[in-house]
Amino acid sequence: MPVHSVIYREERLVVTIEEGNVTFADMLANQKHLVADPDFDPDFNQLSDTTLATDSDLSANNLRLLYKQKVFSPTSKRAVVAPTPIQFRNGTNAASLR
Repeated sequence: MPVHSVIYREERLVVTIEEGNVTFADMLANQKHLVADPDFDPDFNQLSDTTLATDSDLSANNLRLLYKQKVFSPTSKRAVVAPTPIQFRNGTNAASLR
């Protein structure tokens, strides 16, 4: 699976890894998996690592739709590691999604 998350309950952290060609459907599936996991708490923080992603169909609109799912609480801290423009296509970032 191109997107998978590991929950570190004691650290109150979710680490999400994106690999290869990441699609909007992959991201939605990961969100659904997280919400269904009994170890997940929306107040956890998230670190998303996109360093292994090679391509994506995620448009700014798709990112807005993912953000609106409200998987994590407003107080959760979230960070993205994105070393190349492919992960931040069209200059989209979390601040522009609100």
